[in-house]
Amino acid sequence: MIGDPFPKQRKVSKGVSKQRKTEARPLLRRAPRGKPFAVGNNFGIETRFKEGNRANPGGRPKSKIISDACRAVVSSDLTERVRPQTRAEKVATKLFGMAEKGNISAIRELADRCEGRPAQSINVEDGRPDNLSVFCETVKQMYHAQHPQLVAAQDGDDENEEDA
Repeated sequence: MIGDPFPKQRKVSKGVSKQRKTEARPLLRRAPRGKPFAVGNNFGIETRFKEGNRANPGGRPKSKIISDACRAVVSSDLTERVRPQTRAEKVATKLFGMAEKGNISAIRELADRCEGRPAQSINVEDGRPDNLSVFCETVKQMYHAQHPQLVAAQDGDDENEEDA
């Protein structure tokens, strides 16, 4: 027999009381969700933002280290043999070597890293109206049918603006 499919469960001693378990943990007082802390509350004051501190003053970096290394490797001379100094340069060199051997995925990755991904657009012209414009037109017709007095008032306002 490899193993018992129904192993015996360990018996939990009944001597440990719930009271002792709760005494071991310090009780944290939490403010109810959605309500602000009371005035003068010092809970977590050492981890709060100080006055004038911005969380991410520079924002997200415009380019990444590996992208910069890929640009440097691609723009270097063919005769020049550059020894990678950082891990990013090592990754870029390896990727460039794979691309030189004809790996299409590596070529695509290098192009995406160096020049950015090309914009993709989908243009479907099969003569049928798209679902969004059909939906909007249906809603507009339903609104005109349910509220003719509002539509008439809006049309009157539009004519007065054109005369002025």
